[in-house]
Amino acid sequence: MSMVLSLLHKNPGEDGSLANGQSVLHQITITLPQPLLQRPSPRAKGNHSTNAELNRFSQIYPESTLEHMPEAAYCNHFISKEVFVYQLYIANKNYSSWSLRPWLLLTELNIPFTEQLQQFLPDNFANFSRFSPTAKVPCLHDGETVVWESLAIVEYLAERHEGVWPADAKARNYARCAASEMHAGFSALRNICGMNCGVRVKLHQYPAALAKDVQRIDALWQQGLTEFGGPFLAGNNFSAVDAFFAPVVFRIQSYGLELSAPAMAYAKRILALPGMQSWYQAALNESWRDEGHEDEMRASGIVVSDLRLS
Repeated sequence: MSMVLSLLHKNPGEDGSLANGQSVLHQITITLPQPLLQRPSPRAKGNHSTNAELNRFSQIYPESTLEHMPEAAYCNHFISKEVFVYQLYIANKNYSSWSLRPWLLLTELNIPFTEQLQQFLPDNFANFSRFSPTAKVPCLHDGETVVWESLAIVEYLAERHEGVWPADAKARNYARCAASEMHAGFSALRNICGMNCGVRVKLHQYPAALAKDVQRIDALWQQGLTEFGGPFLAGNNFSAVDAFFAPVVFRIQSYGLELSAPAMAYAKRILALPGMQSWYQAALNESWRDEGHEDEMRASGIVVSDLRLS
């Protein structure tokens, strides 16, 4: 069950006054587990019960935060209780490929967290530096512990939850290598085909560097699917390596990139995941635009369809 809070606040202007500041939209999505008696424990390491996991952290949601929501009757069960919750800071779902990775991992592994969505601005530094030491997203808060960079977030979660990486050593090695390669590489794909979930684009050209990146991704996906049997890259279960390539799946859809039949079938399976569908619908419903991302997209190709809320 998820609930969304939308807040509008102002950052101070250059003169220090709020009157000359810039308004910032801040959305918080609270994701709570299903009723305790109907849901298994989150994939926490050890033999902790769901209730124990829910009480690991001291984030308390006051009744005034939740009472106006349709789900309040259910939420009253959690009011004034300590709730198991990470806080994940992300940016616009239409554009933020880095945000998608830990968000999807937490969602698909049923690890409760609080989504804190921050709108991209021409200058993000003042707003983003409030919660991230690099003034970038994603950034995970676990109480007083702050974890930045998507790969570091994944490793932090892996120390606390089963299923982040495959249990099998060989599959885990492949998954870590592939995720690291995605984290550090494929610059042509990133630069030419920036994530923009709600549009369909015909590229002006298909340069050799982009073709090389796409071919390597195809080979990497086929390697995992063949060696570990699918349906996910490292075997039967969704894991961090699938989360790391999820933005590529959206790029394939947006820019009409062509891969082999097994790779395209894998992309379709990832697109069909509940978490991916939830992210995609939220991206389409975003009414704000970031001109920097829009300019990058228009420089790469012609928009043949824009499915976003106008």
